[in-house]
Order: sequence, then structure tokens, then C-alpha cells
Amino acid sequence: MSYDLQEVTDKSQWNSLLQDSSCTSYRQSWEFERLNEERDIKTEAYILSDGRSEVAGAHFCLHKAKGCPVKIAEIRNGVLFKGEPQYAEMLHILAFFEQWARDHKAGFLRFTPWLPVQIGGSVTLYSELLAKLSYQRGLQPQTSGRYTYWIDLICSDAEIMSRMKKQTRYDVRNALKSPLRIIEHDKVDDDIFNDFWKLYSSLADLKNFEKLSKTDLRRQLFALIQGGMAILVFIYFNDLLVNVSAVSIVGQAAYLYGAMDPQSKALPECPALGAAAQWAMISAAKKKGLAIYDLGFCPGPVPQQGHSRYNVWRFKYGFGGESVRFASIYGKILHPLWGTIYQKARYGIAKGRN
Repeated sequence: MSYDLQEVTDKSQWNSLLQDSSCTSYRQSWEFERLNEERDIKTEAYILSDGRSEVAGAHFCLHKAKGCPVKIAEIRNGVLFKGEPQYAEMLHILAFFEQWARDHKAGFLRFTPWLPVQIGGSVTLYSELLAKLSYQRGLQPQTSGRYTYWIDLICSDAEIMSRMKKQTRYDVRNALKSPLRIIEHDKVDDDIFNDFWKLYSSLADLKNFEKLSKTDLRRQLFALIQGGMAILVFIYFNDLLVNVSAVSIVGQAAYLYGAMDPQSKALPECPALGAAAQWAMISAAKKKGLAIYDLGFCPGPVPQQGHSRYNVWRFKYGFGGESVRFASIYGKILHPLWGTIYQKARYGIAKGRN
């Protein structure tokens, strides 16, 4: 089959492919990818056609490495497919991408597939596909794949709750019986964002969590919400804003950011807000007709006591979603000297496996 790969600058053309894809998220959206340009990352979009229709696409990124005089070429957020990922289509894109990287004098090439290689106890077909591609293109895993939990939104509310741990199910039901008031914002302005930032930054400072800067968070939320890729969920108790969350609403819905008012725990009869917020986002995603809700990243399949993130990990685990492991980040040295120096500085030795 003959393929044609062309650079595109038309957002509507890209979003048409995005809406038809069966394996996508906010990460592949035009709005999210274009945030790279705010960080001095050259970003170009390419769409692959098979002579009949557009079948796949990817954003190519180029930037300078920190502390090392080498350029890094990346596909940061996977390849977008119309339908299920196909070997021949991805191979064509990766071959073109490598030549693009060499033309731009990149010393190291990096590819993040964002495909699940394990769901529950089962290895997916994507694992074999990526292994074949990596061998064909000389790509080596640089990291171990990240984990998350997926909730099946096709199930009824009762089925979703039945899979939760007992305490989580109790907290959700208790929240549903409480006088909490939930407002979904599909538009954002400075007042709404500042309310979000106040809780987000206050909780991060109190708990010593890593947080985005106000400028970066504002840029990301405005881009995604104005592009129709995300919404904000605000929860009020007795007219007091006690919890804020951001959730993507394209492809596989995903929890993005959130925070609660730490003082809310002292409010009489205020239910567990973490469980309430997650259920509100699950419900919002179901109303949009989405099939999967991603709870956000976790260190592994089953919480391990003593882990630094044990409490958050156990909280997400309590919702009973299937454990999912994404593919490794792949890399390839293009410049023998600088590419090797960068790889060793960033990753040590390639240790990821699918």
C-alpha cells in the first residue's frame, strides 16, 4: 500500500482525525500539543493518508536538552490512528520521523507510544506490535512503562460501585446522600481559574506536593477547556467551595488536577471529598459517552505499604479499576557522541521492557 505523509496546519483537519480515533486522549489534541511551543519546542503535525483517506497522524517535536549541547527529537504523545493502531502505518510514520530528526540535526530520538501493553493480567496485542516496531527501527526501551487504573464506563453505576473496595463504595454513597452541590464548568475565565488555583496551590504547599506554576497551569487549563477537551468540576458544601478537579473529556477521560480545601475535614457532616470528586468526574465522563476513565498515574498494580505515595495509591486502588501498564519510552542514538552522553545522563542504561 502506498502512503503519503504531509505536514498539516489546519486544526480542524487534525481534530477530525482525533474524533475518529479509537485509542486517544487529551494528550494527542491539537491544543495540548501546541503547549509545547510555549516552552520553545518546535512542533509540527503530520497526517498519513493511504490514498483513500487519512489514517494516522503524529506531532513531531524538537528541543535542546538541558545541560547538554544536543537536540532531542520526540513523538511525545503517541501516534493518532483512525481505528486501531496498525503496524504498517506506524512503521511509515516512525521511518519518516527518524529522517525528520536527522534532517534537524537531532542527536537523540525519543518515542512515547502511550499504548497499554498490559490490562489487568493480560498482555495486549500492542506489546507485540511495539516489540516488532522497535526491532525494525532500532529503538530501545529507556524506561519502564507507567501504571494507571482504568474504570469501565460502559458498566452501570451499580456495577462500577460493586467493584470498589468497601470503604470507597461507602464514601461514594455517603457523598451522594449529602447536600454537596456539584457544578461543571465547560468554560473558564480568570475568576474560575483563580478559585481553582487557590485550592490547588494551597493544598500543594501544605502537603509539599509538586505543582505546576500558576502560569503553566493556567495555560494548560485554558487551552484544553477552550478547545472542548476538558472541564472543571467544582464541589460546594453549604455554599463553600471545598473541592476542585479538572478532567479531560475526549477519548479516554482522565483525571488531570485537583485539590480540596484542607479545612473541609473540620466541617460537620461534610463527606469524604476525594471520593465525591472522583465520582463526579466519572459521572461527567459517562454523560459524554466516553468508555474509559483514567484515574491518573500510580506506582504499580497493588499498593505497597511504606511507599512514599502509598496513601494516594491506595485511594485510587479503592475504586476497583483495572490495572494498566503503558509501553516504555523508546529511544535511539542518532549522534554517536552527544546522543550517548545524553542517554547516559538521562536514563543511565536502557532498562525498560514491555
